[in-house]
Amino acid sequence: MSKREAYLARLEAQVGEWQAEIDRLKAKAQVAEADARIERAKQIEQLEQMQADAKERMQELRNAGDEAWDELRAGLESAW
Repeated sequence: MSKREAYLARLEAQVGEWQAEIDRLKAKAQVAEADARIERAKQIEQLEQMQADAKERMQELRNAGDEAWDELRAGLESAW
């Protein structure tokens, strides 16, 4: 497995973890009181945005040439 494939696999695993966290928060939000629901909705929104950003960057990494790959990876690492 190349470094790129290993890195993408790690990112995909993180996205999966975020999805699990989003699902867990949604389940808790269904039974929470109004104030807690609002806070959980904010957390869900933030996690969904992080997940969308990560998916977009993963696509960029998949499409990047070898030279651009290192640069994109470094930018993603700092944003992570």
